[in-house]
Amino acid sequence: MDRGLGGLSLGCGDFEKAGGECRGERELAPGWAADARKMGIVLANRGAMREAMAELQRANVLQPGVPETLLELGKATAAAGDGVAAEKLLLCN
Repeated sequence: MDRGLGGLSLGCGDFEKAGGECRGERELAPGWAADARKMGIVLANRGAMREAMAELQRANVLQPGVPETLLELGKATAAAGDGVAAEKLLLCN
């Protein structure tokens, strides 16, 4: 379930606005995996792959095995140049 404005801005492709909103949501509820996933997506769309990977890994620790998180983490890992790790994530191994 999406709880905030960050998801709306993200869905509209406004990554600048989504970044601020997701950051605020994450501060209000630091243990919410969906917020970490959204922030990871925002960072990846801004080209900050290492930071995106860190947020997506955090989301996966908070709520392991969520397909959407693994997909986004795999995409960010591939974009960062680690094809082997990306393949493992995308194949859920």
